[in-house]
Amino acid sequence: MKYFTIVTKSYLGLALTLRRSLMDNSNIQESDFYIFILDGDKKNTQFIVNVNTLIENHLYEALSFKYDITEFATSVKPIIFKHLLSIDDDITYLDPDIYVFQKLYDSNYEREYSDKLIHLTPHFLEIDLNKKDYNRYLGSGAYNLGFCRIRKNNKTEKFLEWWQSMCSTMCYRDRDDHLFTDQKWFDLIFCFFKSQEINIIRDYTFNVAPWNHHERKIVFEKEKFHVQTRDKLETIRFYHFSGFDYKNLSDARLENDKFEISSDINLIQLTKFYGEKLNDQSASKYLNKTYIFNKDKNQNQISLLQRRLFRVITENIELRDQKKINKVKNELEPLSLGINKHQERYNPEKNIKANQKKDLIIKLLFKVLLMIVGVKRYMDFLKYIRYISKFENQVFLTKTYDRKF
Repeated sequence: MKYFTIVTKSYLGLALTLRRSLMDNSNIQESDFYIFILDGDKKNTQFIVNVNTLIENHLYEALSFKYDITEFATSVKPIIFKHLLSIDDDITYLDPDIYVFQKLYDSNYEREYSDKLIHLTPHFLEIDLNKKDYNRYLGSGAYNLGFCRIRKNNKTEKFLEWWQSMCSTMCYRDRDDHLFTDQKWFDLIFCFFKSQEINIIRDYTFNVAPWNHHERKIVFEKEKFHVQTRDKLETIRFYHFSGFDYKNLSDARLENDKFEISSDINLIQLTKFYGEKLNDQSASKYLNKTYIFNKDKNQNQISLLQRRLFRVITENIELRDQKKINKVKNELEPLSLGINKHQERYNPEKNIKANQKKDLIIKLLFKVLLMIVGVKRYMDFLKYIRYISKFENQVFLTKTYDRKF
């Protein structure tokens, strides 16, 4: 079996920490783990590979421009699965912000599930009537693709072709279009496979993460990290440090702005442990490396508006036509986030007060509009605002729109 992860140069330290945890705690060889780098600028080594060596240049250029960093990283996952399945028949993907605490697949697991074609972990396993954010997973998907294991088979090869085609065109984080990177597509998995071909892992020690803390309490006991479920205490198999801020590594302190950890002594110990492991791999020296696809050729930051307009303009353009692709990029340059040297320094308090005043004025104008046009026309106006505010529908800002209409 082979394992892999996908990173930018800035997250190489996380990938090295993941590899070390697999070697120390899951008994894999260094040669079994591959790191694929999106924006690599050094020659490939045997097990650290630049993504651009696997993908045709025109596709690499298009994906890196139309997708943000997360979308780009996840869009190439099926391509890498296909590549590694030509080397080995069984491949596991892990997000770089994962740490493995014990053998990933023990003998009992392999005996029971090794014949399965695809292995997935749901975000959670229990119903909690006090949990109020289940709707967010209708947008992001039932399964967390920070972990995925795929075995070579005629059906999985065909599935990977389909998944790659979806990810090459629709790997956006766009809930209006029911898209969430590579992940949401797996909600359709049982349309393509029989239930006995898929292993939905119902083991609480797999993919422990902030989104399932409500059903898996972290307990540090006898020098090991465990997960406490309703009836037993088990050693964590792997923890997914998703959403954490890695900037405070000098004092081995991690923070998560989406989930509360400061009041839980066990979580504090867990994050401190991981911070120390990251420091062991000198992760902080990589974190400040610049992601080159955040800026255009003039060193202006590429805006989300540019990326989404590129999406809609190139829908009917053959991506092999590099001249046309470059022409579209050039036309979108005026929509970049240029650096304004005369812009005022950001003042949080001043901006909050200014925004509150603007908000009151806008709401007052909306009230006046309602009084003038009536409820029906007002609702039609809101529907139009919702439509036109979608970035892809701002194509009228471009020369492409002028030429077409």
